[in-house]
Amino acid sequence: PPVQQASSGINAEYGGWTSPTWSWLKPPAFFIMALFPGLVMITTTILLVREAAKVAQDALKWQGLVPVMVTAAVYIVSILPYVAYSSVKPLLGDKNEVLERESSEFVYYRVAMALISIHIMANFFIYGLTIKSFRDFLYGRVKDILPCVTGRKQSLTFTNSNTVRING
Repeated sequence: PPVQQASSGINAEYGGWTSPTWSWLKPPAFFIMALFPGLVMITTTILLVREAAKVAQDALKWQGLVPVMVTAAVYIVSILPYVAYSSVKPLLGDKNEVLERESSEFVYYRVAMALISIHIMANFFIYGLTIKSFRDFLYGRVKDILPCVTGRKQSLTFTNSNTVRING
């Protein structure tokens, strides 16, 4: 990428992927990095639900399936803007790879790239809302840590050589 010297320091300008090799490498890279994981996620979720329904017959337990289905749905929704951008960009026929910071295309691209990571951050909330044992684990940890954060005095009781009991 070209680098220009500015009065306040170095100003780097991103020139995009201008190599001729990248022009034929973009479609397979897009498929491998965006479409293929989404298709795998949808396929494996459908197969999991079918297999669980077949094995459980009438007594299907949704506690294990709901987190998987919601996680898959959040993943698909989070990559859709990037898939849309990457699918439409070549059709626009714009040969200029440099995105201007003020352009709506630049803003959409930045938002689409940021949304890709939402599924990672959403996992904590999905598990907390759908898995009771995870909520119980979190509740226990918060109960253990809360006295340390609030500054309440605690006393230690040694019941045997391996166990320490904290009385709040």
